[in-house]
Amino acid sequence: TWAPDNFSLPEEFQGPLQSLQETVTRIAEVSQEAGLITSASTVIAGHENMTREQQKQANDKKNQSDKVLPSLMEVTYKWAKGSKFSELVGLTDAYEGDIVRMMRRLEE
Repeated sequence: TWAPDNFSLPEEFQGPLQSLQETVTRIAEVSQEAGLITSASTVIAGHENMTREQQKQANDKKNQSDKVLPSLMEVTYKWAKGSKFSELVGLTDAYEGDIVRMMRRLEE
């Protein structure tokens, strides 16, 4: 999972992040079973004994899980709890516009 330099997710968010990653992986599995995800042909290292289709499926699930970016979890949590925007900006190196964009996408 990608995170900015010097980023450290507070301990209280480690469990929820793990749960979120597991949920994303499960959604990817179900989406794949339903034919909603088209597979990339990248082979995952360490899976040489898998069939080509199994490699594609594992890669798709990994790609979906990699979309979980924990760097704004604390910002989102504190925003939902009523913190002022000026306080949130101090919690991250993300640009203000990126924070606003991310918050707006939560509604989607």
